[in-house]
Amino acid sequence: MRYDSCQQHVYTASRFLLGVSGGIASILMESGWDALVVSFYRGFVGFLFALAWLMLRPHHSGLANQQLWLWSALAGLGVAGNFTFISSALHMAASRLLLP
Repeated sequence: MRYDSCQQHVYTASRFLLGVSGGIASILMESGWDALVVSFYRGFVGFLFALAWLMLRPHHSGLANQQLWLWSALAGLGVAGNFTFISSALHMAASRLLLP
């Protein structure tokens, strides 16, 4: 699949920002933040950026595309499941470390 120059810059920026948010999340969790709280804030900030994007480009957003909604819902379930699994695994590991 070929991308034009603008799309390539958007994909590069999104990968960079995803890495930065993961680094910040790691720092916050090492500082004592709960993984579930960090995940919620990452999702909320992402939602705000997506909402801003939709407000800037209302006619070319693709919201009328049913396939987009299907894959978005599937991706949302995958991300939520991933966050839940990681959070529960961290809680289980912490509880086992605290038990004698």
